[in-house]
Amino acid sequence: WAQAVNSEARPTWDTLKQAELVAVESASFTVRSFEDFVPTYDWKPVQPWEALPPGLEISMDMASGRNAARIPDGWPWTPFLTQDSQPVAFPRKRLLKVKVRVACTVSGLLDTIASQIGWERSRFTLVGPEGELPPTTPV
Repeated sequence: WAQAVNSEARPTWDTLKQAELVAVESASFTVRSFEDFVPTYDWKPVQPWEALPPGLEISMDMASGRNAARIPDGWPWTPFLTQDSQPVAFPRKRLLKVKVRVACTVSGLLDTIASQIGWERSRFTLVGPEGELPPTTPV
């Protein structure tokens, strides 16, 4: 809009009524909500609307502007022990760190934990948000 009165003045209803149309332009765009990026152990493209969880390996190609991310092989995991939904200290009150690898299964994690704390593997299970995880479940 070109203002007919004073171009420095703040527009008011009266000055807008006196304005003339000098150009019409339009733009179209799509608004997306952020979505959680679902990582894998393989490189996967990251879309601009995806939110990345912490701890991923990220590749940024400055020339093309494309980004990719993946779960690193050998990421550290700290398991927590609970009994009847209440936290319980591990034997010797130490914090465990388990290295999770690409081909890791629940059974492998349980074996590692059992060897680190000196318990029989049959004394505990791995429980996720959906309940107990079968031993063959890949992690």
